[in-house]
Amino acid sequence: MNEDQQKVFEKVRAGCNVCITGGAGTGKSFLVKEICGIERKKAVTAMTGAAALLINATTLHSRLSLRLGKGTPLEIAEKISDNRRFTAYYDILELEMLLIDECSMLNDELFDKVSRVLQILRRNKKPFGGIQVVLVGDLYQLPPVEGKYCFQAKSWPDCKFEICELTQNMRQKDDEPFIEMLKKLRVGQCSRETLAVLKSLKDTQFPEGIEPTKLYCKNIDVDKINSEALRKLDSQLFTFPALYTGSHEPSVKYARAANIPEQVTVCIGAQVMLTYNIELARGLVNGTRGIVIALDQKTVTVRLLDQREEIIPYVEIEQDDDPDVSVAFMPIRLAWAVTIHKSQGMTLDAIEIDIGPNIFSVGQAYTALSRARNLKSVRVADVVARSFCASEDVKEFFSSRTEQHGPYACGW
Repeated sequence: MNEDQQKVFEKVRAGCNVCITGGAGTGKSFLVKEICGIERKKAVTAMTGAAALLINATTLHSRLSLRLGKGTPLEIAEKISDNRRFTAYYDILELEMLLIDECSMLNDELFDKVSRVLQILRRNKKPFGGIQVVLVGDLYQLPPVEGKYCFQAKSWPDCKFEICELTQNMRQKDDEPFIEMLKKLRVGQCSRETLAVLKSLKDTQFPEGIEPTKLYCKNIDVDKINSEALRKLDSQLFTFPALYTGSHEPSVKYARAANIPEQVTVCIGAQVMLTYNIELARGLVNGTRGIVIALDQKTVTVRLLDQREEIIPYVEIEQDDDPDVSVAFMPIRLAWAVTIHKSQGMTLDAIEIDIGPNIFSVGQAYTALSRARNLKSVRVADVVARSFCASEDVKEFFSSRTEQHGPYACGW
């Protein structure tokens, strides 16, 4: 850990409620894995299945048995309490820490509701029933689908969060101009010079055989591109089903909550990306790109951008509080296209992005561009300056904190 990460880690270990934020690529996911090593009864969750898979977690709704989160806190608590034959109720009573990743997507209503549900179940009037809460995410990235931000929740002030911002960029550390560009775009500042640089990336070329992953706003566009590209290869398809290696029904539910597909279908020549951190030292991490060159029933051989050939096997993950709930899966997906929403948290080797008029949400253009390791790995199909818009609520949140506490680095 770098110095900033170490300071935040110590705050978490001391039992503080902490909100860990920072720009894309500043090591938030790495810090989460270090926090997971703290000996404390914890629930490690994320707001989406894709984000949960990156940190070997489950979604917030699944882990706390919130289902769709509909109904009053009392109604939800009663349903959890009535199903005591399951482990969720007793697990909640024993929890000491609740970690929620991609907190920019956590809205105020759900924040208040979860806090109240835990108060009821644990018969404890403190926020979240007395459980330590660790929020992780870049508030300048994708906002909640509906409602306000979590820091606008009624119960937020009672939690007394220490806001800690990581500032050392680890993803784009070898491209200083790109780092400086992203810092400004993150807060909605797109100068004429920056716009000119992005427009110059329209004709970026990639290594032979590698097509860039196209980042789109909508699932319908992504699914169409991937299915059509796979069909055009006209090669024998191989299907790799998910294997539920633990208790079947709980393992199926765990896999669905983690957004693990029931099967993955590829063929020789398919453009793919890894969906799991297999081995950091060898560069086999979530988002690593390549092309399929060989297949058998248990492995997929991929030629990476640097021309290395790697054999990708099934990986197995288990629920951190119940080793009998587990699933084995082929950690790849088709990579001709992916949604910006699902790319959040990823580091991609080669991308093509449309950050023109189709951008419809704050933080969306910044999230897309910041997936890249450097400017050499980006092709920009379209771009307009107004796509880089930042939430006024988020800017006000940070501005008011700074006025009260002064400039920050890794905490106020």
